[in-house]
Amino acid sequence: MATRAVTANLSSLHSPLAAPSELPLHACLTSPLIVIYHDSITTVGATNGDSPETAATLSAGGFSNYFGIPSYQSAAVASYLKTLGKTNSGKFNASGRGYPDVSAAGIAFNVIKNGKDELLDGTSCASPTFASVIALVNDKLISAGQSPLGFLNPFLYSDP
Repeated sequence: MATRAVTANLSSLHSPLAAPSELPLHACLTSPLIVIYHDSITTVGATNGDSPETAATLSAGGFSNYFGIPSYQSAAVASYLKTLGKTNSGKFNASGRGYPDVSAAGIAFNVIKNGKDELLDGTSCASPTFASVIALVNDKLISAGQSPLGFLNPFLYSDP
């Protein structure tokens, strides 16, 4: 997908990196638990609150044991690992692809279900929110005669 300049974003799910997530990409086509860790996918975590905004406890995050650090993520991961120091050393794969790439609100998310307000929690709220923002940006770009954003990950990790 990345070579076609297409972005697919998926929730980082509600659990930490699990056994099925470490299979090669050709196996990813059958399980969303696997594909989210591949470097051609923009993974979306969930946040909670707004002052301060924090990672939601139900949102997964970490480092892949199968997929290495993609080039677009190398500076960010190196900076994070330097800040982390020896904390949790040996408890994660420091050479793996980090996830999620972005996060959005995912706790007490207001939806309308069967005509009634309902509050939901999950990365399944955060991921479509992020996709909606990107769709709005792409709409503005296309309306202005410009190209859509395409594959986001290198842009997300670029130095402003």
